[in-house]
This record gives sequence, structure tokens and C-alpha cells, in this order.
Amino acid sequence: MRVVKPNQIGILSRPYDHNNKFRLGVTGLILFPFAEPRYPMTESALWLLVGKELGEIVLDESMPKHHGEILMLANAYSPGGKPRGVVRAALELDGKLLKEVAVVGDRTWKDGVPTEPEPFVMKSIRWEGAFGGEKFKPNPLGKGFSPQEGDPLPNIEDPKRFITSMRQTPDPVGVGPYDITWPQRMGKAGTYDKEWLEKFYPGLATNIDWTFFNVAPLDQQIPGFFRGDEELVFKNMHPEHTELRCKLPEVELRCFMRRRRPGGEEVETEIEMRLDTLWLFPHASHGILVFHGSAPIREDDASDVTLLYMACEDLGQRKPLEHYQKELERRLSSETGAVAALDDKPLMPRLRGEMARPPSPADEMAGFVAWENLTHANMMKKGERQVAAARAVLVEYGLDPDQHGPPPVQAIDSSGSIEELLARAEKIELEMIEERKKAEEAMAKKEEELKALCATLGVDFEEIQKEWRGPFKGGPPELAAEKDVARLKQFAEDTRAAGFDASEIDEYLADQSFMEMVVAQDKAVLEAYRIGAQDREAADLLGEEESRRLREELIAAHARGESLAGRDLTGADLSGIELPGANLEEALMERCDFSKANLSGAKLSRAVLVRANLTEARLDGADLTMANLSKATCSKTSFEGGKLTEVMLIGTELVEANMDGVVVERATLQETKLDRCSMRRINAEAITFDGLNLAGTSFSKAILTDAVFMKCKLDRADFTEAQLGGATLYECRANEAIFAKIRGKSLRVVESTALVACDFREADLEEACLRGAILSRSDFTNARAPLADFSECNMQDARLYHLSAQQARFIRTNLRGANMVGADLFEAMLAKADIGGTDLSGANLYQADMAMVRGDNDTKLRDTIRVRARIRPLYSDKVQDIDDGPPEGVLIVKSDAPSEPKRAPEAPKATSPARSADVVDPAAKEPEPPAPIPMPAPIPIAPPMPIAPPMPIAPPSPAPLPVDMTPVPVPPPPVSRPQPAFDRTADVGEFVQRFREALQSGLPFGGTSGAPPGEKADDPAPSKPLPDPGMTAAIPAITEEQIRAMTENMIPFPQARAISTPPVAPVPKPQNATIAFAAVPDPEDVLPFSPAPGSPAEPRLNPAPAGPNLPFAPASHSPPGSSASPPTLTLEQYALLYIELWREPARAAEIRARYGVANEAAWASLHASWQEKFSKDSALRQRWSDYVARGMKSSG
Repeated sequence: MRVVKPNQIGILSRPYDHNNKFRLGVTGLILFPFAEPRYPMTESALWLLVGKELGEIVLDESMPKHHGEILMLANAYSPGGKPRGVVRAALELDGKLLKEVAVVGDRTWKDGVPTEPEPFVMKSIRWEGAFGGEKFKPNPLGKGFSPQEGDPLPNIEDPKRFITSMRQTPDPVGVGPYDITWPQRMGKAGTYDKEWLEKFYPGLATNIDWTFFNVAPLDQQIPGFFRGDEELVFKNMHPEHTELRCKLPEVELRCFMRRRRPGGEEVETEIEMRLDTLWLFPHASHGILVFHGSAPIREDDASDVTLLYMACEDLGQRKPLEHYQKELERRLSSETGAVAALDDKPLMPRLRGEMARPPSPADEMAGFVAWENLTHANMMKKGERQVAAARAVLVEYGLDPDQHGPPPVQAIDSSGSIEELLARAEKIELEMIEERKKAEEAMAKKEEELKALCATLGVDFEEIQKEWRGPFKGGPPELAAEKDVARLKQFAEDTRAAGFDASEIDEYLADQSFMEMVVAQDKAVLEAYRIGAQDREAADLLGEEESRRLREELIAAHARGESLAGRDLTGADLSGIELPGANLEEALMERCDFSKANLSGAKLSRAVLVRANLTEARLDGADLTMANLSKATCSKTSFEGGKLTEVMLIGTELVEANMDGVVVERATLQETKLDRCSMRRINAEAITFDGLNLAGTSFSKAILTDAVFMKCKLDRADFTEAQLGGATLYECRANEAIFAKIRGKSLRVVESTALVACDFREADLEEACLRGAILSRSDFTNARAPLADFSECNMQDARLYHLSAQQARFIRTNLRGANMVGADLFEAMLAKADIGGTDLSGANLYQADMAMVRGDNDTKLRDTIRVRARIRPLYSDKVQDIDDGPPEGVLIVKSDAPSEPKRAPEAPKATSPARSADVVDPAAKEPEPPAPIPMPAPIPIAPPMPIAPPMPIAPPSPAPLPVDMTPVPVPPPPVSRPQPAFDRTADVGEFVQRFREALQSGLPFGGTSGAPPGEKADDPAPSKPLPDPGMTAAIPAITEEQIRAMTENMIPFPQARAISTPPVAPVPKPQNATIAFAAVPDPEDVLPFSPAPGSPAEPRLNPAPAGPNLPFAPASHSPPGSSASPPTLTLEQYALLYIELWREPARAAEIRARYGVANEAAWASLHASWQEKFSKDSALRQRWSDYVARGMKSSG
């Protein structure tokens, strides 16, 4: 979702569901100073204020409200700064008293009577100071409830009802929002029962009281909504002003939403925004306007919304839709968008000319000035270096840099308004376009005239051009220092010989500063050549004789151990030369032929090797730091173990080059060709590969942390065991690439990168983001991907065997035909995924979100752990019925506002939960309800905000479906406290206990009687199978600590298997047995999709019922403890038997009886059978030993 808005508006959005209809709630926030309300502050200042003042208090739940309300975070100040025992703080709205509180100094109970209040100058008005206490549900944060002698009294009271007795329990008094769990709000949440769970989960209750979203105390709520021009008066709430006055800014918001239709076309809708909340901070002299609105959407998570567009305008002076359409096009344009984003004026109201600007924006810019100054200084230094290099080139060729060169760098003028800067920028851009056009026309005209003149004179125009290159010919520049000094000396001698005075020339030659200036100019000219030789004409090649002479000279000097640093070898043929370890630092070697040469270990830092031929050359271990190899040919060249830090490889050809173990930090790669190169163990942190062909390149064991691959071809590239933490693949194609065993924490794969048939076996992809990638037929066997994001990926026919993906996201992922056998999807999110034909056998789907997944008859869910898995709502082909109105591109006003006047009859009162027949739904009187609460957490479009805490639902009675343990901010009924987020350690014990209860009651694990707690449960249907015999045998005998150890180490005890045996008579179920634990649904309800009518259901196990004392079926019809053959135990069960006997030796007989080996004969037979297996399979024995060791370790 893209957001377009001015800098003064903050945006929050939140999708929600009511009656299976989806809507998007939108919130607009404007921070204004009381002194200058018509000058709203920036969004960054808003979040700074909120973070400083609110802390953990929720700013807004991003839901439209039934009527308006005022929220405050305030302090009480004694008038004149003189300490007082009691201060009355008040708020007036349009001249009428809206709220008054008495703030009292600290007191305690003494002899049943309050002591005198201690005088104070300032006290906060918070719920912590109001009446309440830990056991007082209307305010568990307060104090004074059920007091004892010496306990403190509350500091905030109703001035009309002061506390005088310890027996009083007044209503708490405050000015801030009620918590969502308090009864003042919880009583309005509606009914969440079996009908809701089956038909409307996870949306709002059908009978919700819409005032649930009004969070202020009742005396701070108003009928209807705010106009936007109300006057406020604060009394005793400011440290300096006893009475502080303020008027609202007289503005309103316009909001437009662009949404994608099922066919792909887009439609734009206007959302009516109401000013329904004022957040006031009188001590800080600031307030926040909170506007709310909502509109229908098709997707429950608003994924069909592609754009939110918000603007602010004067109250009652609406601008035409065409204005906003034009501004939107301007901001979305790639040409004008950057400049338009800085221009807030068209999207904000006109400021009043008579009002002065706020005195200083320093508080908004705290921490920014130092950064801005540093950035400015760096820009200035860079510009000065570039200008100096350009002027040095002109000096080299005898031209006046002041006349022909660029002007000195001008300091940035930060004065002036944004409007002035934007106008100046637009003017400069237009001038540059015009000047460029004129220059091109003039050049074309001059060239035609020159061609005509050459034709008249009979001269070849092309030859003239070559000769005219003159001072701009290729190769190293001619340095002027020595030549000019020699020329000056000769001139001085000639002057004296002619009888003239040459003292002035001698002074120049004797002036050290003059000589330093000449040398500095030479250095600048040479430096410009080093970094820009690739942009000049190519140097000429040396003749054969000159090359031979230079070769002999170099070999002799190297043999004598002399340094070759700084030598000019431009254009020389040095093919096959042997210069290992030579010092060639800063040498000039443009167009040198080093084919098949040996430069191993050579020092080549800052050397110029532009257009050099390095075919089959050996540079192993060479130091090429800051060298320039642009446009060089490096076919089959070996750089193994070399150092290429900050090397320039612009347009370089690297074909089948060996770069194993090379350090390539901060290198410049532009238009570089890398074809079938070997880059094993390369160290290339934070390097950028831009538009390169890296097909077939080997990066095995390379360090590519924070590297960026932008629009690269990586087909069949090998990244085995590479470090790709924080790396980015942007619009790349990497089909059949190998990423096995990579360390890719926080790897980012974006913009539909193709990774078809890739190998990710045993890869570490923790917190990686592969959203939208094409991963079909890729192999993730035994890979780790906790917290990874595979949403909207194409993973069709992928292999995810034993993938560890706890809490990973597969939202809307195409998993058709994927192999996910044994995958660990603990708390994973698979909402709306396509799992048609997917094999999830043995997968761990504990508490996974499988809402609206799409499966078919070939989907396999055998032996999966689906405890607490969310499967509602089920997938449906039905599309939300939304009137999209006119075709794409038309801005339409579609308001969900009531047609009646925006006034409620009176301020609402707290009510108890109402049933469908009792509640007054605003939809009954208005075309649309003022909006409900969301399913997922709000989508923060502005900087991160502490939105309403997630509140899972706890149904009042056992349900045949699991409770969604993902964050669902829907409040539970008053009888139940919010269920905490799942904790693996804490919930194992409950899991085991409920499972044991299921076995004892004869019910299938996870099945429910359907009866409320305390009522007799019906007998389970005889067709429903009992638990998996492997799990049945293992779980009841496992201690909680052992299960924790096993789940942490992924021991697959739930998949344990016992050999099928003939059934025995089931145990009669105890009376009144119920399981108040929403675990796995009944088998008929367990599929999160509906198979086609008449199709065969998924094959299900049909194990034998349990015997009288055994949690698993015995091996024969013999009674437990007889001398018959012992039951066949799985490896895990045999290990668990040993663990229990080790832990509780005093209960050995009982434990052995439970496992069917009470008598010695059975016990000995069991040992003998397993010892025989161990003797034949050492790996099997090792597994058993590991299980036992881990179990004993977990038991202490």
C-alpha cells in the first residue's frame, strides 16, 4: 500500500470484519500548537510528542467511533505556583464546563479518617492516582480500594463526592482512555459463542455495541462529532497560565483510496473523514486532531488497497476533485515526484497572512542539524575535489582555469522557504533544458559548417578530427613541473645573456611555495587520470622495439631488487614477463599487454591498468588496492588470494577468472562482465553487483554480507555455504542456482526475483524476506527459516521436507504440489495459501494460522499436529459484493457516513453484554455502522505506533474448533480475562494434562462433548477414531520437562507408531467427562477446506481402543502383566520407559505395568528384542541413547 500525503499528516489504517463484510478503517492525525493552531507541525514532531507523553498508552485503535470524545494527558498545577492541598482542574468546551476533577495532595487513613492533604505544586492526572486497586476491575491501576489503616487515599476525586469513609467505593475519576480489558468497555464487546465461532470468527460479534470504541470517560464524550472550530479553556492545567485558551485549527481532511478489482483494474474512492477525537496535552500546549473514516474492501487484510491519499483543507472550503487528481499524478510521476513530494502547499490549507510563524522549529529538528551540517561538509569536500581535478587538467594544457574551467563550489544557501526553493528548482531545471537544447543546436550547426569548409578545401574531415584531439589525446598526461622549471631556468639565462635583469625570474625559482604549487598541480592532473582514464581516448601502443627495450629494463631492475613504482609502461607489450613480487605501485600501465605474465604477489596499489590485457595472467596474492582495471580484459586470469579493495572494475571483462579468496570490499562494478568466474571464499561485504551476468559463477563459502545483486543474472550460480546475511537480490534471475547451507539471516529477495528449481537444502534463512519470489520446484529440505516471510511466493512443487519454519509467513503462497512432510510450522501463518495437492504428512501445525487456505482432495494432512491451529474462516470462492461504481481513474465520493445529522441522542452509558435482540446497532438507523474492530493488527502507515494490544477470544464454552492464538484484537466477554500469547514452556503441561483426560474419558484427543462446562457430555460417535497409537503410548508417560526437551530438539514423538493389533473392548467412559480445551477439531471438521462432493475423504488411521490400564493397544488379547509376549514399543516409547524408571525408581512396578511389561519374562523379552535390533543397527542405538540422554538432562 502506497501513501501520498503532506508532511503534516500522520496516517494509520486497520482492516476489520463484521458480519463477514470487510472494511478498512483509516485514521488521520494532525498535531497543532495551542498558540498557532493554524500552523500544524510535522508528522515526525507528532510521533516524538506521542512517544514522550503517552509511553505505553494507546494513542488510537484506528477504528471509526460512534460519536466524539476528548482524551487528555494532563497535570494539575496550583495557581501562582504556591503549594496547595487541593486544586480543581477543569476543561470547558465552547464556554460550557465539560470536565472538572479535584486533585488532592497525598493522604493516608488514620483512625478511619483521612489525614490532611500534603500541599503540592504539580500532580499528574493519571489512572494511577484515581480510586482503584489490583482487585478493583474498573481501575486496577489505582489506589484506595479495600483500604487498611495507613493506606494512601486516591489523589484524583470527583469534586462533588469526596471520599470520607473507608467503606466508600466511588467510580474512578480520570481524563485518559479506558483500557480495553476494563469493564467500562468490555461490557460492550458483544457475544462470542459457538454461533459466532462457526459463522463470524474472527470478526466482530454481530451484537457489538459500537460505543465500545469510545474510550474516554462518559463525561468527556459528546453527542455527534466535532466541527473543527470549537474553543477550549483549560483551568489549572498549565505551569504558567492559570487559564489557557485555545481554538481548534478549523480544518478538515480529505481521504482517497485506490483499490484493485478482481480483474486487475483499479478504482478510486473517497472516504469521508470525521473529526471524532481530540487528544489534548495542556501542559505541553499541544493537541492532536484525530479523524476517522472507513470504506468497504474485498480482502480481510486490505491487500487489494494499493494507495491511500490524504490532504487537509480549510473547513467548509472543499477543493474540486480535479485538483487532487492533478496533484496525485504529479506526485506519482517519475519525473516530477521527487520535487512534488517536498511541496505540501497544494495539499494543505492556506495560512492566514496576519498570523506570525511559530518562533522556532528547533524542537522539531532536534538531532537533525548536526547530521545536516556533516552532510553539507561532505558534499562540499567532494565538490571541491572534483572541481580541483577539472581545473588541473586545464592547467596541464596551458588553459586558464578561471576562464575555461568550472567555477568554485558555492556554499549551499539553506535560507528561504520551501516554496522559494521549489520555485527556484523548477526555474533552474527549465533553464538547463533550454540551455542544453541551444548547445546541441549550436554544435550541430558548427559541425555542418566545418564539414562544408573541409569539402571546399578538399580536406578529410575525419583526419582533421583525429589531429585536433591535441591536448585531449589518450595516455598519461604530460607533467609540467620539471619541464616548466627547466624552461624558466633557460629563459632566465637567455635574459641575462641579452643584458636584461632576470632577478624576478630567479625569485620565482627560489620560491619554495611556487615550486610546491607546480608540483601540486601535477599531482592533481595525475590523480584525475588515475580515476578517469577509462573516459579518455585510448592510449597509443608502443612499437615492438620500444617494448623490447622496456621489457629488458624491467627484468634487469627486478633482478637487482629495485622498485618499479610509478613507472610509465603505457602501451607496452610485456606478455609472458616474469615479475613476481614486483613493486609496481602507482605504475601507469594503460593498454599494457600482460597476457600469460606472472605478477603473483606484486604490489599494484593505485596502479592504472585501464584497457590492459591480463588474459591468463597470474596475479595470485597481488595487492590491487584502489587500482583502476576499468575496461581491462581478464580472461582466465587468476587473482586468487589477492586484495582488490576499492578497485575500479568499470566495463571490465572477467571471463572464467579465478577470484577465489579475493578481498573485494567497496569495489566499483559498473557494466562489468563476470562470466563463469570462480569466486569461492571471496570477501565482498557491502558490494553492489549492478546489472551483471553472473551465470554459472561460484560464490561457495564467500562472504557477501549486505551485498546487493541488482538486476543480475545468477542462473546456475553456486552460493554453497556462503554468508548472505542482510544481502539483497533485486529483480534477479537465479534459476537452478545453489544456495545450500548458506547463512542468510535477514536475506531480502524482492521484486519478483526468479529462483526456480534452486537448491536451499540446509540453508539458514532466519528472518529472511522472500515475499513474492518465484520459488517453484526449489528444494528447502532440512532448511531453517524461523520468522521468514514467504508470503505471495510461487512455491508450486517445491520440496520443503522437514523445513523448520516456526512463526514463518506463507500468506497467499502458492504451495500446490509441494512436499512439506515433517515440516515444523509452529505458529506459522498460512492464511489464504493454496495447498492443493500439498503433502503435509507429519507436519507440526501447532497454533498455525490456516484460515481460508485452499486445498483439494489430494492435500495430505495425515499425522499432522493441529493443536490450536486456526482453520476458521474456511476458504470460499465467494467474492465480497462491493459496488465499485464508475470505471478506473474516476474519483468518486463514497461515504459510509449516516444520512441523518451527525448527532447521537445522548452520551451513552455502560451496558452489560447484549444479545442480538437487545443491542441497538447503528446500522438500523444509519446506512452504514460507524465501524467495528479489526481482525489483524492495524497496518501502521506512519512511524510505528503502540496500537491497541492484541486480544484473543476465549469462547465461553468448549467449541469444536480451536481458538485463534494469533493476535486478534476482539475483546472476550467479561467472564473471561484475555488469553495470553502462547508460551511453549507454559502450555506443555496443559497439553499433556488434557491429552491424558481425553484418554481416560474415552474421547478422541481434541474432541469435545459440545456441552457447556459442568454438564454431562454425550457419548462420542463410534466412528470417530481414538488418538494415534504412537502418541497415545508416548504422551501419558512423559513428564512435562521431557516433553519440553523433546519439542525443543524436535524429537518426533507424536509421529511414533505402534504395530497394528486386533481391537479390544473399549473402556466405558466416566460420567460427566468433558474436555474444556480447544485442541484439534473432530476429524470431520479438521480439514481447513471442503473436498469436492462425492470425493473420497483423506485416509485416516483406525487404531484399536485402549485397554483397561494401558494407553496403547497390547500386542495380544492377553491381560496386562501376563507371561505372553510384551507389547511392541516404538523406539521413542522404549526410551521414555527408561527415562521414567530412572526418574522415579520407587514406582518402577507401576511404570512397567503401564507399559505392559510388569512381569520379568515380558521385561526380559522386551530388552532382548531391542538389544538384537541395536546389534544390527548402531545408528538406531545412537538415536535411542540420544533420546534417553536428552530426557534425563531435561529432568535434572
